[in-house]
Amino acid sequence: MRLRLILTVFALRALWGQTPDDALSIRNDLDFLNLRKRVAARIPGFFGPGDPVTKADSLLRKKIGFLNSNCLQLSFRADSLARGYLTASLKIKMDRALLVMEPTLKVGRSPDYPTHLWKDFAAGDIISGYLRIPFEHFKIIAGRYPFYDGPAFGDPFFFSGELPPLDLLGFTFEKGHFGFLYLFSPLGLYSPDSTQKYLNYHKLTFSPISSMTFYFSEAALYGGRNAPPDPYYVNPFLLYYPRLWNRRIVDENILWSFGFNSVVGNRIFYGELVIDDFPYTVKRNEHPKLAWLLGTILGHPLGLEHLYLRLSYRGATRWTFGHKTSWLSFTHERVPLGPPDGNDFDRISLDIDRRFNRGEFVVALDFRRKGEGDPEEKEPSGDFPDPFFLTGVVEKRLSFGIGLLLVKKQVLGFRARYSRFWNYENREGTTRSLFNLSLFALYRI
Repeated sequence: MRLRLILTVFALRALWGQTPDDALSIRNDLDFLNLRKRVAARIPGFFGPGDPVTKADSLLRKKIGFLNSNCLQLSFRADSLARGYLTASLKIKMDRALLVMEPTLKVGRSPDYPTHLWKDFAAGDIISGYLRIPFEHFKIIAGRYPFYDGPAFGDPFFFSGELPPLDLLGFTFEKGHFGFLYLFSPLGLYSPDSTQKYLNYHKLTFSPISSMTFYFSEAALYGGRNAPPDPYYVNPFLLYYPRLWNRRIVDENILWSFGFNSVVGNRIFYGELVIDDFPYTVKRNEHPKLAWLLGTILGHPLGLEHLYLRLSYRGATRWTFGHKTSWLSFTHERVPLGPPDGNDFDRISLDIDRRFNRGEFVVALDFRRKGEGDPEEKEPSGDFPDPFFLTGVVEKRLSFGIGLLLVKKQVLGFRARYSRFWNYENREGTTRSLFNLSLFALYRI
């Protein structure tokens, strides 16, 4: 089979229009929201570290079969609170177009989305609802989707894909060694003065060879009281930063991202650097606002077949993803658009994936340090104080987790995690232990 020159990854939600071997090649994939692929329900933990490396083995083909079908997902989560979810993933094919609807119902109190409770008991929303139309080199999508983006399969970063979803309009274009992505999303009104917030995002990728991809992306957050979309930012092909530089008096938040992904046999190496509001001139002591991710996925380490390792290190300095105007922070409904940890943190993670014919067993180790920073805090009006990374009382968390996925006629999943905290919630000397349990089942409709 001829390998296509495919570009930067958006973590797999679904498969469409390709054979499994081609669609799940270990190369990167520019496909905006995986438009080349069919659509899956939002199932955290459904894919393990081995999926981007392995060829389409029997386990992966079974996973694909579920994602290609209409299905119901039942899930249960418990930590200090318990809640249950029922999500339906419905797809209607109309010639080359595909219509997707994913309503969800939550029962129980928790900070997880959706949060607005009915009768203090239940909440619901449509977490995906969009139309996607592919052409030979050009694909468009319009509707609602929990958009996410990162340098490697299964490891989103710049956009984490956390709910609530984005209402958006976007397209991709792929030709030869190059790819281009664009999206526009109104992020909603902010009270009390009807401040309208908008997001524009575009990405350019270059693959000199099929096993190597580089990319540059740029996000713009802007708006104002009763403000319409800015025609400059809505234009897909203009760099955003010159607009901010030349206007000067207007509050806007511009973020850059540089990333790469390299494939060497059964090994993948990837990374991303986010620069928030790069200062061309420095009139004050403004610390660098950076976020970073470095990772690798190793297939068959030490010759052990069916075993896969993913090791990653990520972090962000304080005030990254923030702004001097709090409503222009890189958030949506107070939830970070970027890493779920927000900013002022670093985290090292190791995932071990043992695959077998009808499922997989995953062990996860994780250590995180989290300072007192928050993406929605206002930047200092004067000089930035020192230090600017892991500031104040630093919370430390050590986690150990296991997960089991069984794929037969239906899909059953189990995950458990134990976490030990020191300086819990940045309170000096406070310790806590927390146990998380998650169960889910998928049934074909």
